[in-house]
Amino acid sequence: MTRFWMVLGLLLSWAGPALADVTVSASVRPDRVALGDSVEYAVTVNGESSGIEQPEPPDTPDVEVVASGSSTSFQFINGQVSRSMVFTFSLRPGREGNLTLPPTTVTVKGRKYPTNPVQLTALPASSRYRAQGAPSASPFGVPFGALGANGQGVGAGDVVIDTDVDNPSPYVGEQVILTFTLDRVVNLFQADYTEPEFTGLRSYPLQPPPDGESRTEVRGGRRHVILTRRVALFPVQPGAAGVGPAALDFTVNPFAGGQHLETEPITLQVRPLPAAGRPDGFSGAVGDLRLTATLTPDRVDLGDTATLAVTVSGRGNLQDIAAVTLPDLGDAEVYAPEIVDRFEQGPQGLKGVRELRYILIPRHAGELAVGEVTLPVFDPKAGVYKTLRAGGATLSVTGAAPGAAPTAAAPARRDAAAPEAGHGILPWLEGGFILAALGGLMWFSRRAGRRARAPEPLPPRPPAPGRAETLADLAGLANLARVAGEADGDAWLRALEQAVCAHLAGLWGVAPAQVGEALARERLADRPELAARAADLLGRIGMARYAPGGVAVAREELLAAARALIAELTDKA
Repeated sequence: MTRFWMVLGLLLSWAGPALADVTVSASVRPDRVALGDSVEYAVTVNGESSGIEQPEPPDTPDVEVVASGSSTSFQFINGQVSRSMVFTFSLRPGREGNLTLPPTTVTVKGRKYPTNPVQLTALPASSRYRAQGAPSASPFGVPFGALGANGQGVGAGDVVIDTDVDNPSPYVGEQVILTFTLDRVVNLFQADYTEPEFTGLRSYPLQPPPDGESRTEVRGGRRHVILTRRVALFPVQPGAAGVGPAALDFTVNPFAGGQHLETEPITLQVRPLPAAGRPDGFSGAVGDLRLTATLTPDRVDLGDTATLAVTVSGRGNLQDIAAVTLPDLGDAEVYAPEIVDRFEQGPQGLKGVRELRYILIPRHAGELAVGEVTLPVFDPKAGVYKTLRAGGATLSVTGAAPGAAPTAAAPARRDAAAPEAGHGILPWLEGGFILAALGGLMWFSRRAGRRARAPEPLPPRPPAPGRAETLADLAGLANLARVAGEADGDAWLRALEQAVCAHLAGLWGVAPAQVGEALARERLADRPELAARAADLLGRIGMARYAPGGVAVAREELLAAARALIAELTDKA
């Protein structure tokens, strides 16, 4: 260590000629400030750090000096030692307007060096201006780098913090606004805010308005600056929910130490959603909400797609709405929605729009009736349930897909050793390449292989093939795979998917288009291992069908999994 200091001393002594040039300058941050706030005026001396006398602040009646300090630094650049010393003053303007801070003088080893003049603009007290490059701010826009009115500690009531909620007894899912308030009559040199912890609540920070959430009041002859911060809270279960203490650690005078303040904790008494009047299909939507639905286009060729865009808008727990109740669309394939959010997290809470875009692929030419979309919601202000309704349109489907044949209601049973043309799975295979190609394009706009479903089951479909018929279809698939070869892979996968989905739809009383991973997990929730197998099988088939470029699959493995699943489900049905 001694050797280090010796080397450092030699460096400093050898660098003597490089320290001969002394420069001084003055600056102010920020250069625009509201009356009552402070700025930092800095006098910097470069090239020397010893023999420097404390400079005086600018000699002008337009500003008040509230504190001062100094610091020294060394820099080693390309073998040269650069020294600098900075003297700082906290100044508070005494009047509005454009102010000129005159030059001050720094004495270095008996020689006087004048600084440059500095321009400062003092704005009315109601202004909330913060210039670029101004000292950093707390989460509430409190300018740091400014000291208190007397440069000492604060007294009782000089800095006060508080938290409050706009509804202490909300319903489950109802939005609650938590407001943190900082009320100060002194400026803060430094402030660190600690968010409260939440129990039984989901939180979303809310953005302040463009001009900031602050205001001033004059009480008892003192000017109070009041800043607020808001958070949207959503209770997740009935009973007690907690908002822990928020804390503020701050200093007014860096030479007098810091202080710590905490707010009181808050307990919310969360009410359960009423059981009386709860409509079928209610899935937890709470708030002041509206529903619209549009179908575009209203005319397509067979094999093309249409989009049913369902929009939920308003103020409430929009982020929890994952689906709506669709009409019976048994004559179309319906895919899980693409969700597009346009939320506003403003001072009044979370509001905006959630749009669910369902892709429809008609199965037949003709007129496809797309009935009303519904969404049961709970209005917490009125304390009642409502069922929102929207839509109701007709989709005209023209033409026929090349080579397509009508989908059989239930594949006929046939000899497992050699499938007959025109029975069982063969009608599904005709035109399979075009449908598979369309499915590949759809991959980019929806989850692989997942079918959309209504929160409540649709009316039961016509009976699907029984276990024996379905297993025979699967055996026929095995034979066909050996005959058709890899070129018919997409058609083979589609036939496999239709056989499995038709059987599961019959077991569960839904349309085949509604069968997917999510429905399998729901209907088999009491048998987790079987639910996982069913979801995995459907997911693997869908991935193979819709992944761009296709996914290599082991057909024998998929067939074995499908046969085992159907046999077990039918035995336990």
